Amino acid sequence: MDTTDKTTGDLYNAAIAAQLRILKAGIGKSMTFSALEALTGIKLRQLKYLFNDQRSIHMSEYMVILQALGKDPAEAMAEAQAVVEKTSPASKP
Repeated sequence: MDTTDKTTGDLYNAAIAAQLRILKAGIGKSMTFSALEALTGIKLRQLKYLFNDQRSIHMSEYMVILQALGKDPAEAMAEAQAVVEKTSPASKP
């Protein structure tokens, strides 16, 4: 996938996409996009768009991906919120 493709431009979406990439990488090479497609029912191309912040993620997609990656949704949401708070221009003095 071309990494020069435009992102959504949304801080929350970017934080979630980054988080999903980290979670997937933490599982190891066994968690390919094909394996994730089989676990989630989300098409491979859509998964790549989501993980690269090239399409907005719906809550239902986020939850099914988190479940497949073995991550607690409440914990994941709190982590994504913390990233947004650190990077948001509105949060800086």
